[in-house]
Amino acid sequence: MDGTVSCREGKLKGLVQQGLTAFRGIPYAQPPVGALRFRAPQKMAVWQGIRDATRYPPSAIQEVSPMNPVGETSEDCLYLNLWTPAVDNKKRPVLVWIHGGNFISGSASMPQYDGSSLVKRGDVVVVGLNYRLGLLGFAHLSEHFGKRVDSNVGLRDQIAALEWVRENISNFGGDPENVTVFGESAGANCIASMLGSPAAKGLFKNAIIQSGSPDYFLKAEEAERLRKLYWPKLELDNDEEFFSLPANNLLKAQHFAIKQGVQRGDYPTPMPLFGMSLIPVLGDDILPQAPLKYLAEHATDVNILLGTMAREWNYFLKVPQGPRGSAAEKYRDLDIDGLEKLLERALPGAGNDALQAYYYSGAGFDQSSPDFSSKLLDLYGDFESDKAFGVPSIRMAEYQAELGVKVYHYQCSWDKGPFGAAHGADIPLVFGGVDSGIGKMFTGGGEGAQTLSNTMQDAWIAFARTGNPSSEALGQWPSYEKSTRFTMELGETCRLHRGLRDIETSFWKGRV
Repeated sequence: MDGTVSCREGKLKGLVQQGLTAFRGIPYAQPPVGALRFRAPQKMAVWQGIRDATRYPPSAIQEVSPMNPVGETSEDCLYLNLWTPAVDNKKRPVLVWIHGGNFISGSASMPQYDGSSLVKRGDVVVVGLNYRLGLLGFAHLSEHFGKRVDSNVGLRDQIAALEWVRENISNFGGDPENVTVFGESAGANCIASMLGSPAAKGLFKNAIIQSGSPDYFLKAEEAERLRKLYWPKLELDNDEEFFSLPANNLLKAQHFAIKQGVQRGDYPTPMPLFGMSLIPVLGDDILPQAPLKYLAEHATDVNILLGTMAREWNYFLKVPQGPRGSAAEKYRDLDIDGLEKLLERALPGAGNDALQAYYYSGAGFDQSSPDFSSKLLDLYGDFESDKAFGVPSIRMAEYQAELGVKVYHYQCSWDKGPFGAAHGADIPLVFGGVDSGIGKMFTGGGEGAQTLSNTMQDAWIAFARTGNPSSEALGQWPSYEKSTRFTMELGETCRLHRGLRDIETSFWKGRV
């Protein structure tokens, strides 16, 4: 096997290594530069000869830091990476990874997203894709520039990559009729949105949504309000300069934009969102309707596996936030009044109701306890975890289950890393990298983490193969129903729960 394969545009030379073949930097669309900046992706032109696909491609333009090791960045970023057991005619299940990163960072080429372990364990094909980020991917410019630009181009990139997979994956040993999209955080949010997108219909059979939500978008008027806020930071002499402005100049305005609070979703009462303002926008051919509303009314033809970490918000509380330290340090003396203020800021008009639900009718622990403030902060973390991830995910599960869709729900409780069962800890478990540097940072590494990683990989592979995550280690995993609310706990112990938490149907009823 020499690692050479033909695709729609020409021949590719991959890297044969350790029982699989890796193809790195496969272009799935033309470089979105020049006249194609802020435009929908266009099909790649045919090339002559054999194109080298042994080196990772540039990542999308973003702010690079030691905490964000994405390597070289470029506007020329519409590439994917692919791992296959063999370039043959075998029709293997295909898993397509969509990375997270707050819609402003990340790359399919990051070490933690290496698909080799999944490929070897499950005889599957794994694909990871890059897409445009930040202002270049999610700036809403249609109100200002009209038809000179396209909307939601970051989502359009993902759809174009899935179209490439459908047309070409059979040449790489994959089955175009059995594609599973899986992603975490912003990547999972994109998948949840694509479940309600006419443009993505038929491109995947199964969807795995890790710590994601169908509820992260802006209404067009809110996105235009945001544009007016960051526009002066571009320092343009005239609007025409915007189309040729160097990417670094865009990043300056982007940095300002993400610090602006916005109103998430389509709610009659405020639903503030901080630090994540450049997200998909409602009202075009990609997202004509609010995804959560669409999923409440229409059964998708996609099997769904979704869930969250048990303490998602721990990551955001504990990770250092520059010279000021972490939020946990900032709120180390938190009291009940301070907690109510945090809850009110997060959900205006409902702070006291949230306090009643999460403290007085929940824990209500002794105020003289030496760790009282840290327990209050944990409650705040639970509230934010539910608001951002847990409750929208449950709503999607409920809606689709009632419409007859097969939905499977989990909660990952593995908490041996320094952040606990926090946002992002599922990634090394799913990709089999628990003993890598970043894997140990999130999971603690070791035999127990590796055992859970094997269990989760087997469930994800089974779901990609059959649409059902039941496996030898987990046994039968029943689908989610509103009446039974089955949730599989994935942790030091893996077990099935019925109605794991009821906060979703009490405090949040009518709010999300």
